[in-house]
Amino acid sequence: LAHVNEELIYDTRNIRRVSYNASFEHVQLFGYALKQLFKKLLYTELQESDALLQLLQSLLPS
Repeated sequence: LAHVNEELIYDTRNIRRVSYNASFEHVQLFGYALKQLFKKLLYTELQESDALLQLLQSLLPS
């Protein structure tokens, strides 16, 4: 039973690590997308100031 318990603990650690990595990558991707977005906004002049606000609101999880 002892080695079964150790294996279970090992598995949960691995699962935790994988899910942590996945969420970290997700945050990085979101940051990258925002960076690209702001670059684009800097290059192109916005006609309406509301456009940026609407764009950001659409990105946020409701």
